[in-house]
Amino acid sequence: SGATRITEVDPRGADAGTETFDREVDLSMVEHAEAELREIDEAFQRLERGGYGTCQECGRLIPDNRLEVVPATHYCIDHQQQSEVRAGVQLREVYSDPRLRS
Repeated sequence: SGATRITEVDPRGADAGTETFDREVDLSMVEHAEAELREIDEAFQRLERGGYGTCQECGRLIPDNRLEVVPATHYCIDHQQQSEVRAGVQLREVYSDPRLRS
């Protein structure tokens, strides 16, 4: 009764978990890329209609330096931040980019 029991672990279980995680990461990346493509398509549509570079909230022109950093944006930086706060989205680090505050 003092014998030590050795159990074997099936290494395929860990591999399956890693594969599942990798697939979830890949899917998330694909979904993010698709969302970015939709944003770009919408920006082209605004360009064709003459609304590109205009904040959809206040109607003011979005500064060129912001459009260089976030070309498909719908909003000036103030309204983008307000939109994300309302949506409960964590503010992006890109707001610290000094080019956006001129």
